[in-house]
Amino acid sequence: MEDLALMVSASLARHGFTTQVDHRRLQWSQWFRCESSLSVLLVPGKPGLFQLAEDQRTLTLFRLAETEDLGMALARLFLLNTPERDRLSRKPCHVRYAVIEDEDQRHATYRSLQEWMASPSQSSSAMPDNLAVHNFTVGEEIEGGDKSAA
Repeated sequence: MEDLALMVSASLARHGFTTQVDHRRLQWSQWFRCESSLSVLLVPGKPGLFQLAEDQRTLTLFRLAETEDLGMALARLFLLNTPERDRLSRKPCHVRYAVIEDEDQRHATYRSLQEWMASPSQSSSAMPDNLAVHNFTVGEEIEGGDKSAA
């Protein structure tokens, strides 16, 4: 199905049409615990975005990243002597990802989410429902806690 979306996007681009990314249609994985490099073994080695959040009775988003290889980027968080590893080891953290193969769509999505994170309001009502990660109860959104998303 992703190949079909890529073919349609390429065809539209060849004919001079630009498409807007509909953030409500991103296929985010379920949130899962990010405890060690073993936690991210099943994350695909595909391009996309990932979000990291700390567990403080609700999840608090602290990082959004764009990458060419989700699996490698998440595994690198656990390299020795990195600030990310220290932060992940201090408090329970969760991660979710969205595979976005199209480079232009990935960049556009990343930029718009970065703008949202940098905005002073940063309220959950400012984002589409599936991206509002600031104020939700852990039990409502995280299913299976220790299970990784495949």
